Amino acid sequence: MTFVENLLAREGPMRGSEVAEHLQSDLGISPDAARKRISRVKTPVRRFPLQLLPKGESFLYLDDQRKTERFWTSFHSALRSANSIYGHAIDGLWARGGIVPADEFEVVSGAPRAMKKQVSSDRLLATLIAAGFVERYPHVDLGDCVAIARYELGAPNYKHARAVRLVEGVVLDGTREWVRKLGLGSYNAVRIRDENPDRLVGQFSWDLTAPSYIAPMKRTGGQPGFVAADVFVGEPLDEFQIRYFLRKVEVVSASIRSRTLPILIADGFSRRALRQGKNVGVLMVTPANLFGERVGEALRELVNTLKNAAAVAASNPAKLARLVEELSEMEGAAGNLRGILFELIVAHLARLQAVSVDVGITASEALPQTDETRFEAA
Repeated sequence: MTFVENLLAREGPMRGSEVAEHLQSDLGISPDAARKRISRVKTPVRRFPLQLLPKGESFLYLDDQRKTERFWTSFHSALRSANSIYGHAIDGLWARGGIVPADEFEVVSGAPRAMKKQVSSDRLLATLIAAGFVERYPHVDLGDCVAIARYELGAPNYKHARAVRLVEGVVLDGTREWVRKLGLGSYNAVRIRDENPDRLVGQFSWDLTAPSYIAPMKRTGGQPGFVAADVFVGEPLDEFQIRYFLRKVEVVSASIRSRTLPILIADGFSRRALRQGKNVGVLMVTPANLFGERVGEALRELVNTLKNAAAVAASNPAKLARLVEELSEMEGAAGNLRGILFELIVAHLARLQAVSVDVGITASEALPQTDETRFEAA
């Protein structure tokens, strides 16, 4: 068994640069000799066939490791340590619970729609699908969606994703009003997710965008700068989950002359995430910072309520009234809230005449999958 085979069997799959470091330190050979030895590896040592690591670097593993959990966790770690855009996209997808509607993948991918010398979001998605990290398929409630495919890394939480997406819509409504009232963005030109499909600053897509004419943002000649924001609720973000956002900010700052105010909104941030974001110049805030602690707490409670909507609607209708009262303080949020609360109230009324109620389930999904029920559901 060769040195490289022994190393991979002992330490697990790893980047080619890590193998080269071991060759140099353990065998005392030169960097050039280490690279040549790696280039001549043979079965059972394999190189992953798709290029996911920067600068043409290989990911090496043994034949019998290919279908193991260790392979996928090591590969994910390698993408992170190499600062790979593919790793950024995977972690951005995890920040959304591991699943997003397909037309929103480009927001969390960290990749542009089209830009010279940059991997486009479409190409990035196709590569991740081919590599087996993610999959694309129709979901009964989310429609065409992109989700994490490797259960070795964790399973997408569909119920959580739906609840979070609804509450993010409420936060986006409130943030739009906040941008308007402060005059940060042009009043009638604030675009948000689910209402405006085209929300580009540079060639990157965001949850919220607006041209800004305030003095620090406006260019000579009257051309506006931009406000660009992404919104997350449910869980705090760590330093890996914000990397896709930092990359968007850095590339936009380097590629367009217009000034951009980047805002990242989440329920919280790890200490490392805060430090990295501030170093890049990102405004990192929570809903409680924007709308007050009472509203922030009500939004967190709304996520938990939607995860267990039927139980709450059936047993504690007073909770719905309290949420309405507390969230009414958040200007601009009425549109998305109206649909959510209507759903919960109907669940409460239906529960009075039924044994159990499921909220947020499409009727055809709840029916037994026989030929007759497929016809009835259609």
